[in-house]
Amino acid sequence: MQSTLLLTAVLVFVGPQADGAARAEQAILMRDCSVEVVDEVEVPSKLPGVLRSVEVHEGDEVLAEQEVARLDDKRALIALDMSTKKSENDVNVRYAESASEVAEVEYEQGKRANRKVANTIPPIELRRLELSYKRGALQIEQADREFILESLQRDLDQVTLDNHGIKSPIDGIVVAVNKYQGEAVTAGELVLTVRNINQLRVKGYLKATEVPHSRIKPGQIVEFYADLLGGALAGDTPPFRGKITYVEPGINPSSKEFQVWALVKNNKANDLLPGMYGTMKILGAEEAVALQAAP
Repeated sequence: MQSTLLLTAVLVFVGPQADGAARAEQAILMRDCSVEVVDEVEVPSKLPGVLRSVEVHEGDEVLAEQEVARLDDKRALIALDMSTKKSENDVNVRYAESASEVAEVEYEQGKRANRKVANTIPPIELRRLELSYKRGALQIEQADREFILESLQRDLDQVTLDNHGIKSPIDGIVVAVNKYQGEAVTAGELVLTVRNINQLRVKGYLKATEVPHSRIKPGQIVEFYADLLGGALAGDTPPFRGKITYVEPGINPSSKEFQVWALVKNNKANDLLPGMYGTMKILGAEEAVALQAAP
């Protein structure tokens, strides 16, 4: 029965005398095509913790990057406050710079004294002054590095705090909420699912014995007519238009069929839904050109 239905994918000819070149220009109808979701995202928690809030319910519309839930973040706030204060504290840097300046002055004074009167400062003492001067320069470098590390720790704590917020990565509709306020979650555990039906995938099969595989290519324009919205080619609802995105690179040896996918745009009311079936029309060249030229 399925094979019989699928065989209804036919070329729409101008007339019985149409030659091969004309046939290549005509539309193709694919019956019993199914509609599937393209953009559906399971939104997990990035961190372990307890949910402080879940802001959405099934059926709510959300925007990309909208916060839909949040973990308890008290510890993260305290950690960020501490690292921020440390990153703003440059006392060690200023002390190291001052100490280095003093050590340099003492060393230079020792050298000048010995130039005036030899051995005024014993060599071992002068060596100690030189070492103190060099140590001061190294202490400045160490203080600078610690200051940078404190700034990086502050940035890391900010990221950790941000990750306590659970955000939807796409625009869409919440179709499932799996966790609620007060429940504990682990890192990576599913909290909710968001689905976008602005664009949907239509899948169907063509018989290679009816339509040459080489005739179908990605980018060809299609129109989809959903059975539940008036049926193929005759319904009151305008067709859903899109383009072929995938042509199966092979033919099933038993059924002689190959699969074709298209991505179609939903209307403003989102009438087209996953699970629907219908007919997909692959436009002929002239019809596609006319459609693209239409205002």
